[in-house]
Amino acid sequence: MDIYRLNLPHWRQEGVTYFVTWRLADSLPQSKLQELQIERTAWLRAHRIDSSAQVETLPEEQRHAYHRLFTDRVHQWLDAGIGGCELRHTI
Repeated sequence: MDIYRLNLPHWRQEGVTYFVTWRLADSLPQSKLQELQIERTAWLRAHRIDSSAQVETLPEEQRHAYHRLFTDRVHQWLDAGIGGCELRHTI
């Protein structure tokens, strides 16, 4: 298996089936996105990190802390279905 990174991790393996997950634009309410942006900016400022820095370029310890605080929370919000959930509605 080949693993490499650009903006997201990429895994390639010959002879396998891929499963792709995506989310709709309204998966999270704007209020949650704004909350996340405010907290992310404050966290980066507190750690003296430029706000334009790519997370994957941070030192390992800071990268793990960032994901624990932000990425995990976004996944919890997505799992909770607090967005518009347009695919939940039947026609």
